[in-house]
Amino acid sequence: MFEHLHSLDIITVPLEMVKMNNESYMRKLNKEMVDQYNGYELPRAVCINEGDMYYRVIDGFHRMTSAYNQKLKEVSIIVMHK
Repeated sequence: MFEHLHSLDIITVPLEMVKMNNESYMRKLNKEMVDQYNGYELPRAVCINEGDMYYRVIDGFHRMTSAYNQKLKEVSIIVMHK
């Protein structure tokens, strides 16, 4: 599925640059699991760079939802590159 991705970086970006485009999955997230990530210090998500506009989450929906709920200004993410 991700064979074409060859490298990754850990970066810090403004929260609004990280998009979770799977609305149906997000509605099913376990709130207790989301709350467990309050204060989480490691990278919040694995993302794919979607140009200069934003990063799309492919893993880490609970962690990112926690970041949005906490209204964090920026987050660390792992970005997979082609």
